[in-house]
Amino acid sequence: MQHSSFYRFDDSSRGSKQLVSGNLHSSVYEDVAALIESADYITALRFLNDALALTPMDYHAWTLRGVVLVYLGRYEEAIASCERATVYQPNHSEAWKFRGLALHALNRYREAHECYDRALGIVRSSPLQHLCRWLRNKLGTSERYDYQALML
Repeated sequence: MQHSSFYRFDDSSRGSKQLVSGNLHSSVYEDVAALIESADYITALRFLNDALALTPMDYHAWTLRGVVLVYLGRYEEAIASCERATVYQPNHSEAWKFRGLALHALNRYREAHECYDRALGIVRSSPLQHLCRWLRNKLGTSERYDYQALML
């Protein structure tokens, strides 16, 4: 993956694979995940912004954008991105989870807990359910927490 020329939408060898049913091709998500893994959040954000210009109803891309914005500490923008994801897919548990994390970082605990509950209502008996319960118990209503460490 070349970070300097990461915008591959004009690449003729992959251009036809970039969009699948109005959503980005899974390889694009893998590329964004690799950028997040390498802590190259600004490049990931630019890539997602460009991707969303092409596929504005892609709830996965909106959620990933929210994740990147949480990592950058841009919580209000993260909330807005995750909200946009839930407009297009109301039952997307990851969007609710990361919206909750952003709200929690802003000390908006009641709203954060509502998001965790919403995520739990979507996905039952899963690792996400256990994570959301842990978040509610660990973070409580007054404890501040290192959100970077939480998402590793």
